[in-house]
Amino acid sequence: RLCTGLLAGEQADGAFREQVLALEWLNNVRRKLRVAAAVARRVAGGQTVVVMSPLADGVARGVTSLAQLMLDPYYRTRRGFAVLVEKEWFSTVGVFGSVAENDEVNRDVASVAPWVEFLDCVWQLWQSAQDAFEFSERYLLELVQAA
Repeated sequence: RLCTGLLAGEQADGAFREQVLALEWLNNVRRKLRVAAAVARRVAGGQTVVVMSPLADGVARGVTSLAQLMLDPYYRTRRGFAVLVEKEWFSTVGVFGSVAENDEVNRDVASVAPWVEFLDCVWQLWQSAQDAFEFSERYLLELVQAA
């Protein structure tokens, strides 16, 4: 809905900014990156870490995927990233999870959002250390567009 109004020219920049802030998207990305960094530090220090989320919303998958990306340079290669995504996102419940079947619009948004949010987190990491990644921003954009 947010982008539909923007594309139709119905929203000024300020209104768009306010709606983005209301979604808490940026705070969620920041939180996920902080938790993933804490998990990575503990694992690197030899501690065992269990990451759980009471919801089937991709939070635990996102955090553990990001921590693995931070810890292991293999996952920052194209092949390694594909392995990570297959292992953490596709082989469990699929990228797009499950939401109430009778709510098609909300199902589409709710099921794609954790995946896109994860890719946004990866992009943030990529932005901060591009030389550490074998893949490019374009690769991430293609994954977002495929969702």
